[in-house]
Amino acid sequence: ANSEHRIERIKDTAVLRLRNKLLPLIHLKKLLKIDDGATTTDAENGFIVVTQVGSQTFGIVVDGVFHTEEIVVKPMSTKLRHIDMFSGNTILGDGAVIMIIDPNGIAKALGASGSSAHDMADDNASAHAASGEQLTSLLVFRAGSSQPKAVPLGLVTRLEEIATDKIELSNGRYMVQYREQLMPLVQMAGVEVQSQGAQPILVFADDGRSMGLVVDEIIDIVEERLNIEVAGSQDGILGSAVIKGQATEVIDVGHFLPMAFADWFSRKEMRPSASSQSVLLVDDSAFFRNMLAPVLKAAGYKVRTAPNAQEGLAALRS
Repeated sequence: ANSEHRIERIKDTAVLRLRNKLLPLIHLKKLLKIDDGATTTDAENGFIVVTQVGSQTFGIVVDGVFHTEEIVVKPMSTKLRHIDMFSGNTILGDGAVIMIIDPNGIAKALGASGSSAHDMADDNASAHAASGEQLTSLLVFRAGSSQPKAVPLGLVTRLEEIATDKIELSNGRYMVQYREQLMPLVQMAGVEVQSQGAQPILVFADDGRSMGLVVDEIIDIVEERLNIEVAGSQDGILGSAVIKGQATEVIDVGHFLPMAFADWFSRKEMRPSASSQSVLLVDDSAFFRNMLAPVLKAAGYKVRTAPNAQEGLAALRS
């Protein structure tokens, strides 16, 4: 009930209005036929897991969300493989066996009930495409001041709230034991690690290493046209852009990564005479594509990206 997102109904189907899109909702309890008789018509009383399967996006209504965990998925028993709702199972550290929900099975069960919502979402996407807008998913947060900051969502591996009693000081640096490894915490200017409660952290990970960026508050995830209009005047800031009608600082993740691991990568200086030049960025790592593209754009380049040489050649020929 405290969420800013609205739940509406279209042809007796509950939909969630999320960032100007309509997502059909489905109750997992009803889908699995384990309804205990409690009222489930009001999705605001539960949590909604936003899921994307191919081009289809929908919300799964669940009772609670605990945490994220890396698991090894074991195949289903042959006697259960006919059930579309499950893709496998796993054994947790405490010996408990849990079933793995298959989003494809849920999408199939949702079927035509969400077609009206998807039609409206497709119309909205077509309108953006017709206007020539290229939208970027951005995570908006506050760190060190009341002015909002943003980072491309594709760079962020996870959003975490770490209990402050789990944060340790070692060799003059804040660390946290995260997924069986020590993860260094990096503080932006003006940001202090909280002394109690939970500390919001943005986790950036690549090639088996993780860095946690300490922030004050996570605000929202938005889709906007990323157009840096004013170059940054301080380290760690690419520049300022208008995001949801407000001047927002876009951070340079590449500035903070070496603060966690000095050998994360060797940064290359950008040429100052980059204006009006085009760059094709080819890298099989989505992490580095998402990180370097905004940096190149801020330097004045027109940037196109490709995950491999074949798609890069196709982009050059188009």
